[in-house]
Amino acid sequence: MRSAGDRITCWSNGKVNFKRADRGVLRETLVGVLNESQLDKLVRYRDKSPDCTLLEALDSIEMKDADKTIGKAMTLLSDMSLCHGLWVIARGQTRSWYSFHVRRSSDQRHWSFEW
Repeated sequence: MRSAGDRITCWSNGKVNFKRADRGVLRETLVGVLNESQLDKLVRYRDKSPDCTLLEALDSIEMKDADKTIGKAMTLLSDMSLCHGLWVIARGQTRSWYSFHVRRSSDQRHWSFEW
């Protein structure tokens, strides 16, 4: 059973952290930049080399007009997080309570959401 927190993530500057995002998020983000085969190679490289940089992962993909494509991908993706979240989920017999706390390290701002 999927929980409310399975697909919620935060991006402080609008870029998707390619190390954390699932395939569906990467697919939507990279529409028109990478095709399905290239996306598959990116995900496989990331999974095989979790400490890689974004540039290393993109360099591992064969592509036409690589400089232009890598440049576009670099404007959409990131390989680090400047924003971190913490889920607190409490489950009772008749309902569940959720709270999500987010902190952005670049300016020390934080947000909390509860439902």
